[in-house]
Amino acid sequence: IQVEVTGACNLRCRMCLVRYRPALDRSEGSLPLRTFTRLVDELPELSTITLQGLGEPLLAPDLETMVEYATARGCRVGFNTNATLLTRRRARRLVRAGLSWLHISLDGATPATYESIRDGARFATVEANVRGLVDVKQGLAADNPELSLVFVAMRRNVGELPALVRLAADWGVGRLRVQNLSHSFS
Repeated sequence: IQVEVTGACNLRCRMCLVRYRPALDRSEGSLPLRTFTRLVDELPELSTITLQGLGEPLLAPDLETMVEYATARGCRVGFNTNATLLTRRRARRLVRAGLSWLHISLDGATPATYESIRDGARFATVEANVRGLVDVKQGLAADNPELSLVFVAMRRNVGELPALVRLAADWGVGRLRVQNLSHSFS
């Protein structure tokens, strides 16, 4: 299943519907833990949970507890993130909670391109956070979460794709996913 754990987001990306709606409060816009656990409990055959919607999952107040609860039930759990809030402390908690995969949105190989698309983000912060997660995984001798960079291809950034492949390797991320822009806001 896919569960939106929060509708709140800390960015206003050019290609995202969140940019065009009023901002949601972190606590009011998040799924309560009791609702999540009830949902998981009501699906005994559940094997995979994607904690994803229009919001930034790292803003969900109970995210690590949700991951831990679902993995204890034998589920694979993962989500997409903009990684701006992925501190080493958060990374350590997510690895220990049993996060299976993490897809990191990175729509440019240079700060100028990336920051022009992901309003409110800083490339250097994301780089430090991704490298920090890779270090945490190595320090804990953890295979998971499996990491991927996710690139939304647009006219403004597609020329940086070869550099992004090199950047992923340099940061220690073994997979790069490319997806088309799915909305036209012209």
